[in-house]
Amino acid sequence: MTINIMIVCTFEVWKVPQINYKVMNIEIIKEGTLNDDTLYIADENKVFKGGYEAILEYYTFANTQSNNKHIKRFRTVRNAYRFIDRLK
Repeated sequence: MTINIMIVCTFEVWKVPQINYKVMNIEIIKEGTLNDDTLYIADENKVFKGGYEAILEYYTFANTQSNNKHIKRFRTVRNAYRFIDRLK
């Protein structure tokens, strides 16, 4: 006696809508051998946590194998560019 069992499975494919969450622009200020100095700028009418409009992540030389990471936050983008001009 043989029993044949057939299982039929149907799957519905749901289309997930593409949502673009653009929160910030990223600018590379200086390319280094180990790390890149980057500036994160919030989009219009948006701010980062703490009310900052720009965040600068830059590195200073420590030794040949590593750098020291610094993070500086700015309330305005203008102040961020002023700080970058002083770094150069």
